[in-house]
Amino acid sequence: MTTKYPRKKPRRSLVLALSVILFATVFLLPFLNSGHADSVVATVRVGSVPQGIAFDSANGNIYVADSNGSAVSVISGSTNTVIATVPVGGSPTSVACDPSNGDIYVTNGGSYVSIISGSTNTVIATLGGLDGAFGVAFDSSNGNIYIADPAQTGADAFYVISGTTNTITASITGNQTFLWNPVELAFDSSNGDIYSTSAIGGLIVIFGSSVTANVLGGIGFNYLAFDPANGNIYASDRVSSVVHVIAGTTDKIVANITVGGSNFEVRSPTEGIAFDSGTGNIYVASQVENVSVISGDTNVVIANVTGIEAPQEVAYDSANGDVYVTSSLNIVYVISPSSVPISSSSSSTTTSSSASVTSSSTSASVTSSPTSTSTSGGGIPEFPPELIAAVVLTLVVVLSYVAMKRLATLTKSRARDS
Repeated sequence: MTTKYPRKKPRRSLVLALSVILFATVFLLPFLNSGHADSVVATVRVGSVPQGIAFDSANGNIYVADSNGSAVSVISGSTNTVIATVPVGGSPTSVACDPSNGDIYVTNGGSYVSIISGSTNTVIATLGGLDGAFGVAFDSSNGNIYIADPAQTGADAFYVISGTTNTITASITGNQTFLWNPVELAFDSSNGDIYSTSAIGGLIVIFGSSVTANVLGGIGFNYLAFDPANGNIYASDRVSSVVHVIAGTTDKIVANITVGGSNFEVRSPTEGIAFDSGTGNIYVASQVENVSVISGDTNVVIANVTGIEAPQEVAYDSANGDVYVTSSLNIVYVISPSSVPISSSSSSTTTSSSASVTSSSTSASVTSSPTSTSTSGGGIPEFPPELIAAVVLTLVVVLSYVAMKRLATLTKSRARDS
C-alpha cells in the first residue's frame, strides 16, 4: 500500500517576497532609471547666432550674446522666456556678470565693451578704444573685470576694468612664446588667478597684473571653467574631443578626458564648458550635437545629452539648477541636470600620469547608468516624486497583506472557539 503525503502549500512569506520583488522590478526601476537622467526640458528662441552666455545671480536672468544680431537676449530663469532684447551694436561675443554691482559686461569682438545694467536691462556705458575685445571674466577677489584682446600678442593683450568705476584701469602684457591672440578667460576663486587661452592653443595664468605661469601640454585649449569643489580648471579643446584638467594648485595638467559620445567616429572638438555647483558636474559642448557631463569627483564622463544641434557655449543657473547651451541655430537649449550625481560612465576615457579609467554603457538620447543615490557633498539625496510614490505604494501593499493575514487568522480562531 502506497502512503500518500499531503502536498505542501507554498509558504505565504515566499509568495509575499516574490510579489514585492516583482512590484519593485516593474514599477520602481523605471523611476530609478528615468528620474535622474539629464534631459532637455525647453528650447528658447533668441537672436541671430547666439554665442556667449552667462547667468546673473543678482537678478536670476541669463544673458545671451547674439553675435549676428548686434544685441543681447535676456532670458528669465524662472520662465525660460526672453524678457528683453538689449541693442549693443557690433558683433557681441562673450558675456560676464558682476554680482557685486549688478552689471553685465559684453565684449564686441571689435574695439569696445558694452556695460548693461542688470536692474534696467539697458546699456549704461560703452568702453571704446580697445584693439580688440573677446573673452571676459569677473574676478570676485578684487572686483575687476578682465578682457582678452585677440588682436594682440604682447603689450595690451589684456585689459582690466574696475567694477567700481566701470573704467579701464590697466593693461597686461601677454606672452609671445606661449600665448598669441588671447581669446577666452576664467577666474579661479581658490587661488585668485585668471586663466586665458589663445587662438593658437596656449594657456597662461595671470595673477593681479602680470603673467605668472604657462601651462603646457594642450594643443588646442579653447573654453575654460573652474570647479571650486576640487580646485581644478577644465579646458575644452578646439582640435580634439578632449577636456584637459588642470590643477589650480600646481597649474599642471593632471588628466585628459575624452568626450563626445560612445562612438569614436562621431567625436569632435569641444566647445563651451561650465561647472554645475548643484551636482558637482561639468558640462561641455561638442560639435557633434552633444553635451557631455563629467563628474567632478572622478573626472569621468557620466552622461551624454544628445540631439543638441550646433552647441556653442554653456552656462549654469544656480537659482533654478538648469544648464543653458547656446546654439548657432538661434536657440538656447535648457538642460535639467540629474537630481543626484550618476556614478557610472558612458564611453569615456580619462588619462593622467598615474592611471587610466575606461568604462562604457549603451547610447541613448541621454546616456547614463545610475548606480548611486549619494550626493557629491555627502548630504541627503533628492528623489523624484514618482519614486517616492512607488515606495509608499509598495509599503501600502505589504501592510495591507499583513492586515488581511491577521484578520484571517482571527476569523479562524473565533470559528474554532464557537
